[in-house]
Amino acid sequence: RIQEEYQRKDWRVYMNDSFEVKMIRCIRKNIIVILAVSLVCGAALAGFDAFRAKTSFAATTSLMIVDSEPEEVTAPYVSKEQSLVPFYAKLVTSSLVTDKVSGELNGKIPAKKLKTMVTCVPGTQYIDVTVKSDDEETTLKLVNAFALSIKSVGAELRNADYIDIIDMPTEAVKVSSRSTAKFFVVGFLGAFILISLIFYAFRGGDKSADTKQDEK
Repeated sequence: RIQEEYQRKDWRVYMNDSFEVKMIRCIRKNIIVILAVSLVCGAALAGFDAFRAKTSFAATTSLMIVDSEPEEVTAPYVSKEQSLVPFYAKLVTSSLVTDKVSGELNGKIPAKKLKTMVTCVPGTQYIDVTVKSDDEETTLKLVNAFALSIKSVGAELRNADYIDIIDMPTEAVKVSSRSTAKFFVVGFLGAFILISLIFYAFRGGDKSADTKQDEK
């Protein structure tokens, strides 16, 4: 029994001296300071990122794909309107369209850059074309130019006009390319870990009165 008692005592001493137990004890003793500093660091990093982030604008136009000469089709065949959706979706970022848009803007924006500024989301019988840029007026000009260019280039390639512009935006929407919440979480967690380690380095070896009593 005496040997078992000594073994239990040695195990308690080992556990009290382990890194995990000492770290948890350190965090519990200084939790208010650690949380306060972590919140401040998280808010500071999020604010700094929001200050550096550039405001950009986005505008979306919807293009309906219609059949200029309707034909009766039955299942399982796909209608001509639906079969043309992939064609026009690929046409959005093609050189034929981007070169035409760049030319309409007198070459102020190269065609290569325009490909990175436009995205297309195809639907069942339509495509949504979205343009992003740092200027609201430029964004509206670009989305209008893309819609007209897709319509004209498609008509030349298919020998028929299958595009109907059903929605042309009159104003652009502000968008942010960065996530402020993400930077807050990173700043908070980074500060929490760092401050905890600093407290551990300076006070981690201190034992509470209860621990000292147990060792006796």
